[in-house]
Amino acid sequence: MRLTPTRSVKDEKVKNVNLSTAMLNPSSAHGGLYAPKKLPKITKAKWQELSNLSYEKLALHIISLFKFDVSEVFFKKALKRYTSFDDPKHPVIFKKIDKNLYVNELYHGPTRAFKDMALQP
Repeated sequence: MRLTPTRSVKDEKVKNVNLSTAMLNPSSAHGGLYAPKKLPKITKAKWQELSNLSYEKLALHIISLFKFDVSEVFFKKALKRYTSFDDPKHPVIFKKIDKNLYVNELYHGPTRAFKDMALQP
């Protein structure tokens, strides 16, 4: 899967890159970031099936759908960094506010700050 810049200049050919290139150079030429050219389709039934997986297994499954040029071993090692969270098997904690409204509690990491989620893989 190739990644495309979030910003471009009119009439200039967009340079798409693979994930390993984007990881080493996360800012594109015109100051934007990189995003997947398209998102994999996941059916409602598949989401139901995936909802019982641990965070690590869910993340690995979703990452595999993108077919990046980085090995699964790399992602597995990165996901081990969540062991310092309150619940390593489920580091992303959602609190239900209303029928279709949830809040992601971003303070369950090692420093109790939102950055823990952003700075972990």
